[in-house]
Amino acid sequence: MILPHFAEIASGIGGTGVGGLIIGAFGHRKAKADAAAVLTATAMSLVEPLKEEIGDLTKQLGTVRGELGTVRAELSAHKGATERREAARQQALSAHTEWDTQMADRLRAAGVDVPEPPPLDVAS
Repeated sequence: MILPHFAEIASGIGGTGVGGLIIGAFGHRKAKADAAAVLTATAMSLVEPLKEEIGDLTKQLGTVRGELGTVRAELSAHKGATERREAARQQALSAHTEWDTQMADRLRAAGVDVPEPPPLDVAS
């Protein structure tokens, strides 16, 4: 280490005079460097767990986004199936209503007294 050599030089120069100042200056710098090293080590010990947690959360976010994509695709498929069923139901309802009215008219023409067919459309 360099500091013991400074101590020898300082004692040779004159004890606490210029040698003391040199040792004091280098000792102060060393203390600052040691403090900086402690702060750096402390910061790293705090940052490392946060980096790991961010990594875990990033992985979880990727999983959740994948699941969300699957759910959206399934929802879209269900919506499409529901829309197709509703269109088919509306078409069948329209055809059935027309057929009911035609049959009631034919029966009346044949002399049979029948009431108007009831409405098939029900409020959802």
